[in-house]
Amino acid sequence: MNSLSLDCLSIKVYDRGHDCDWQTLHGLNIKSLSVCFEKKFTNSESLSHALSSLTQLELLSIKVKYDGFSTELVQDTPVMPGLSVWLTLHGLSIKSLSLSLKGKYYGWFELKYATYIKQSLLSLTQLETLSISVDEYSPGLLEALHGIKIKRLSLNHEYIECKRDPKEQFPQSLSSLIQLETFTLHLYKYIVLQLPQSLKYFNIYCASLRPSELRDLCDTLTAYSHTIEMSLEFGCASSCLQEYITIHQELTERKNVKVKRFRINESPDFSESTIYKREIGGVDDADADDFSIKDCAYQTFAKCLIDSRIDRISIRLQIGPD
Repeated sequence: MNSLSLDCLSIKVYDRGHDCDWQTLHGLNIKSLSVCFEKKFTNSESLSHALSSLTQLELLSIKVKYDGFSTELVQDTPVMPGLSVWLTLHGLSIKSLSLSLKGKYYGWFELKYATYIKQSLLSLTQLETLSISVDEYSPGLLEALHGIKIKRLSLNHEYIECKRDPKEQFPQSLSSLIQLETFTLHLYKYIVLQLPQSLKYFNIYCASLRPSELRDLCDTLTAYSHTIEMSLEFGCASSCLQEYITIHQELTERKNVKVKRFRINESPDFSESTIYKREIGGVDDADADDFSIKDCAYQTFAKCLIDSRIDRISIRLQIGPD
């Protein structure tokens, strides 16, 4: 493979009773690598050596669709798969890291691993963008994220049947990200957030958001000393629509708020073909239709609402200091 000229490489690994030989990757001059494990994360030590040899690598994506309970040997030491993923990443010179770690019966971010996870993240000294998609947010994940120096972060709570969001750990962890400029978040239920003062762009997708919570969120962003762009999508009951329209009127009256979009999507099954869109007030947002968005957090949010039979509100705001 060394004779090939590649910028991007995508690999899918199936569980066929033997481990993948990662030596074939050694020394390739690729900038982007995507690896999908269909069954379980295997042969991490060999993969770690191969990744370390990819000196031009900038973007790395690892997806595990199902995790097993078996341990593997890393430097002759038995290691659970949740930890071996992080040991594999240690010291890479990548700028962007995307992780999708599934398996509803196993925690990839156990609190006992938080120190090791944090050490691996801190060792990625060139990292600017981090995207994590997990079954549920755990204390281990939030502890590991505390204080890391990245510019862009996306967190996706993917397992629809597990709707617990950690109210206690979120505020402290987020406020410690003092270099964060863009933050994308998917929640099933809104919680009060303490966002870092460095934030410039905030994208939040929430299965439900009460009118009082929407007001509180907007008020929180006005406390910043600079302008913030917010993209907000949430589900709501049809009986509450008038309350949100009233909030739109309140926002347009505020001199420090520019309403770029306030759209109500009414659809019993959330399918694109049956959506009825109502643009509330004058808007100048020219973004593509929301269904073309490829962001994992948004896709999980949309999937969450498919069977809910509730309406969706899409808001784009530019908020300046009071």
